[in-house]
Amino acid sequence: NAAMSTYDPQSELSLFNAQQSMDWVPASTELVTVISAAQRIAALTDGAFDVTAGPLVNLWGFGPERGNGSTPDAAAIESVRERVGYTQLEVRAEAPALRKTRGDLAVDLSAIAKGYGVDRVAARLDRLGVEAYLVEIGGEVRAGGRNVAGQPWRIGVEAPLAGVRTVQRVVPL
Repeated sequence: NAAMSTYDPQSELSLFNAQQSMDWVPASTELVTVISAAQRIAALTDGAFDVTAGPLVNLWGFGPERGNGSTPDAAAIESVRERVGYTQLEVRAEAPALRKTRGDLAVDLSAIAKGYGVDRVAARLDRLGVEAYLVEIGGEVRAGGRNVAGQPWRIGVEAPLAGVRTVQRVVPL
């Protein structure tokens, strides 16, 4: 969270997003690892997965900058789209660093960082010899072994209904 949150203004990612420099900015190995994976996925999907969509996420009111609840007009969307594009973000593994080719580029790792966190916790539990665990971070889930009753872990999938919190289905893992 301290490295990849867009909700914490002091996180490593928020500080990177706030600066307008187009120079290489030193970054943690963890942040570089996640952004490198995101950039590979972006290239494989021809940009369908793009972590530089942060400004669009905020424009629509889904990020830390909450909108006013109305649909943005076409001009606002087009203006913000100019600030989006995975090819405008560079990653360097040796002497880990990031660089923007456009100063107002902003990265949002919400679609990948929680999964990375879950994978790291599960890997640590495996190394410690923990045989049965269920790890969940913001909807991302990893399970090992079986629950205390010896049964497969089960998770509830929430129904996608606005304003309603109810389980649509329980799924055994």
